[in-house]
Amino acid sequence: MPRAKPGPGPASGYRPTADQRPGRRAHHGQCLDPGLLIAERRPLGEVIAELDRYRPGLLRCSAEIAGLRVSGSFSLDQPDASLDLLARTLPIRIRRVMGYWASVDAA
Repeated sequence: MPRAKPGPGPASGYRPTADQRPGRRAHHGQCLDPGLLIAERRPLGEVIAELDRYRPGLLRCSAEIAGLRVSGSFSLDQPDASLDLLARTLPIRIRRVMGYWASVDAA
């Protein structure tokens, strides 16, 4: 599994608590796979920020679409596949430059 980029704030991971915050990597005890991000009506900007931690290079999200609500399961082991899934289901487009820089913008 790719290593997460260090960043501010608490580390993501399974916590055996009743905490129901969206975006935890394990959710309601149903998904204990540390390679999945489970989102329930989470802002797209937050989902993109989490995927960025697992993707080499830079990943940015336009402020125009950062507030779109997202629900689903997304692979952290394959963040580019997760981006493609988001692009197929939301009015967004992913622009990649030389495999390093990726930008998520309105379609």
